[in-house]
This record gives sequence, structure tokens and C-alpha cells, in this order.
Amino acid sequence: MPKNIKKRIFFGIIIVMDCEVIFMLIVQICVGSSCYLKGSQEIVEKFEKAVKDHKLEDKVVLSGSFCTGSCNREGVTIHIDDKVFTKIKPENFDSFFEENVLSVVR
Repeated sequence: MPKNIKKRIFFGIIIVMDCEVIFMLIVQICVGSSCYLKGSQEIVEKFEKAVKDHKLEDKVVLSGSFCTGSCNREGVTIHIDDKVFTKIKPENFDSFFEENVLSVVR
């Protein structure tokens, strides 16, 4: 196994193909009724665009989830692996993506 596995153990999915280990970051976006009303559809669209623009299709798995019990009065709840992020809005999406996705997969 590659030496960098210990550094990247936080990744959610490990895929072995042709003796190559590929790590995937799991991003779950809440699409429950509360988050939906707070703009989760726009956050999903921003994630899809950002993943495509940064060519991360082989490093990031996007999925929707129903309410995870982390609702708040502002923004959408997102789980990245075992971390919970709240108050994600279109206005703070770019900095959120940079800090919590790009910095992790690069």
C-alpha cells in the first residue's frame, strides 16, 4: 500500500483498481425540507459545478441526505466524511469549498 494512506485516512471510500488505491471524499448535502427551503438545491448545483471545474470527479463523491438533525436557522447542513458543517449559503460557498474540499483533496 502507498505510504500516503496514513495521511489521507480521513477519506471515506477506498477503491482498489489495478493495484492502485484511490481515495474519495464523501460530501453529503442535506436536502431535507428545512435545508431545501434554505437553498440546498443551489448548494448542490454549486458543488456539482465546483467539482467539475476543478476536475475532482475522481476524488469527490456528492450525495444528498435527508435531515441529519443538525438543522439551524441559517443555511444548509453538509457532512464531509465525519465532520458536520452548518450555515452554508451561496454567499460563503466558495470559501467553504476552498477550505474544506480543495485543501483536503489536493
